Amino acid sequence: MPLAPSAVSIDVDGGKAHFGERNFAISDFFDILNAVGHSPIPRTPVPATVSFQVYWHAFGFKRQLRDADVGFSGTFRRSRAWIAWSADEPENHFRFKSDGLFTSKTVGSAVIGQEQNGVFFGR
Repeated sequence: MPLAPSAVSIDVDGGKAHFGERNFAISDFFDILNAVGHSPIPRTPVPATVSFQVYWHAFGFKRQLRDADVGFSGTFRRSRAWIAWSADEPENHFRFKSDGLFTSKTVGSAVIGQEQNGVFFGR
Protein backbone atom coordinates (compact mmCIF):
# COMPACT_ATOMS: atom_id res chain seq x y z
CA MET A 1 0.00 0.00 0.00
CA PRO A 2 1.23 3.53 -0.65
CA LEU A 3 2.39 5.66 2.23
CA ALA A 4 -0.35 7.96 3.50
CA PRO A 5 0.53 11.09 5.50
CA SER A 6 -0.70 11.05 9.11
CA ALA A 7 -3.17 8.20 8.70
CA VAL A 8 -4.93 6.52 11.63
CA SER A 9 -7.83 4.11 11.47
CA ILE A 10 -9.27 1.46 13.75
CA ASP A 11 -12.15 -0.97 13.39
CA VAL A 12 -12.25 -3.17 16.50
CA ASP A 13 -15.34 -5.06 15.31
CA GLY A 14 -13.73 -5.70 11.91
CA GLY A 15 -10.41 -6.54 13.55
CA LYS A 16 -8.22 -4.07 11.66
CA ALA A 17 -6.18 -1.01 12.53
CA HIS A 18 -3.61 1.19 10.78
CA PHE A 19 -1.24 3.97 11.80
CA GLY A 20 1.09 5.70 9.38
CA GLU A 21 3.14 8.81 8.82
CA ARG A 22 5.22 10.11 5.93
CA ASN A 23 8.34 12.26 6.26
CA PHE A 24 7.86 12.92 9.97
CA ALA A 25 10.58 15.29 11.22
CA ILE A 26 12.73 14.00 14.08
CA SER A 27 16.19 14.61 15.53
CA ASP A 28 18.82 11.90 15.06
CA PHE A 29 20.74 11.53 18.32
CA PHE A 30 22.91 8.70 16.88
CA ASP A 31 22.55 6.38 19.88
CA ILE A 32 20.51 5.91 23.04
CA LEU A 33 23.17 7.24 25.41
CA ASN A 34 23.38 10.50 23.47
CA ALA A 35 19.59 10.74 23.35
CA VAL A 36 19.22 10.50 27.14
CA GLY A 37 22.18 12.76 27.88
CA HIS A 38 24.63 10.12 29.18
CA SER A 39 27.06 9.83 26.29
CA PRO A 40 30.74 10.06 27.25
CA ILE A 41 31.27 12.00 24.00
CA PRO A 42 28.06 14.00 23.35
CA ARG A 43 27.11 14.70 19.74
CA THR A 44 24.77 17.41 18.54
CA PRO A 45 21.60 15.86 17.07
CA VAL A 46 20.89 16.47 13.39
CA PRO A 47 17.57 16.73 11.51
CA ALA A 48 16.14 13.56 10.01
CA THR A 49 12.79 12.19 8.82
CA VAL A 50 11.05 8.85 9.24
CA SER A 51 8.14 7.25 7.43
CA PHE A 52 6.22 4.23 8.67
CA GLN A 53 3.11 2.16 8.17
CA VAL A 54 1.83 -0.19 10.89
CA TYR A 55 -1.08 -2.58 10.34
CA TRP A 56 -2.84 -4.77 12.91
CA HIS A 57 -5.12 -7.71 12.14
CA ALA A 58 -7.07 -9.28 15.01
CA PHE A 59 -7.42 -13.02 15.40
CA GLY A 60 -8.87 -13.16 18.90
CA PHE A 61 -12.26 -12.52 20.43
CA LYS A 62 -13.18 -9.11 21.80
CA ARG A 63 -12.43 -8.84 25.50
CA GLN A 64 -13.95 -6.26 27.83
CA LEU A 65 -11.74 -4.96 30.63
CA ARG A 66 -12.82 -2.62 33.42
CA ASP A 67 -11.02 -1.37 36.52
CA ALA A 68 -13.11 1.19 38.42
CA ASP A 69 -10.33 1.74 40.98
CA VAL A 70 -7.98 2.93 38.26
CA GLY A 71 -10.75 4.54 36.18
CA PHE A 72 -10.17 2.49 33.05
CA SER A 73 -12.35 0.42 30.71
CA GLY A 74 -11.95 -0.88 27.20
CA THR A 75 -12.58 -3.43 24.50
CA PHE A 76 -9.51 -5.19 23.11
CA ARG A 77 -8.58 -7.96 20.64
CA ARG A 78 -5.33 -9.92 20.32
CA SER A 79 -3.71 -9.19 16.99
CA ARG A 80 -0.75 -9.60 14.73
CA ALA A 81 1.12 -6.49 13.63
CA TRP A 82 3.27 -5.61 10.61
CA ILE A 83 5.44 -2.56 10.07
CA ALA A 84 7.34 -1.03 7.18
CA TRP A 85 9.53 1.97 7.86
CA SER A 86 12.30 4.14 6.52
CA ALA A 87 14.63 6.84 7.81
CA ASP A 88 16.53 9.58 6.02
CA GLU A 89 19.31 11.64 7.61
CA PRO A 90 20.79 13.81 4.82
CA GLU A 91 23.63 15.47 6.77
CA ASN A 92 25.55 12.19 7.09
CA HIS A 93 24.10 10.64 3.91
CA PHE A 94 22.29 7.95 5.91
CA ARG A 95 19.20 6.18 4.57
CA PHE A 96 17.43 3.07 5.75
CA LYS A 97 14.42 1.24 4.38
CA SER A 98 12.96 -1.94 5.86
CA ASP A 99 12.55 -4.98 3.66
CA GLY A 100 8.83 -4.39 3.48
CA LEU A 101 5.60 -4.88 5.30
CA PHE A 102 5.37 -8.65 5.19
CA THR A 103 8.93 -9.36 6.34
CA SER A 104 8.25 -8.10 9.88
CA LYS A 105 6.77 -10.34 12.55
CA THR A 106 4.95 -9.84 15.82
CA VAL A 107 7.16 -10.64 18.81
CA GLY A 108 5.31 -11.04 22.09
CA SER A 109 1.82 -9.70 21.59
CA ALA A 110 -0.14 -6.98 19.86
CA VAL A 111 -3.66 -5.74 20.50
CA ILE A 112 -6.15 -3.36 18.98
CA GLY A 113 -8.88 -1.77 21.00
CA GLN A 114 -10.71 1.22 22.32
CA GLU A 115 -10.38 2.49 25.85
CA GLN A 116 -11.91 5.07 28.14
CA ASN A 117 -10.05 6.62 31.02
CA GLY A 118 -9.66 9.86 32.93
CA VAL A 119 -12.57 12.25 32.37
CA PHE A 120 -13.95 9.89 29.70
CA PHE A 121 -14.23 6.88 32.03
CA GLY A 122 -17.77 5.55 32.26
CA ARG A 123 -19.12 7.47 29.26
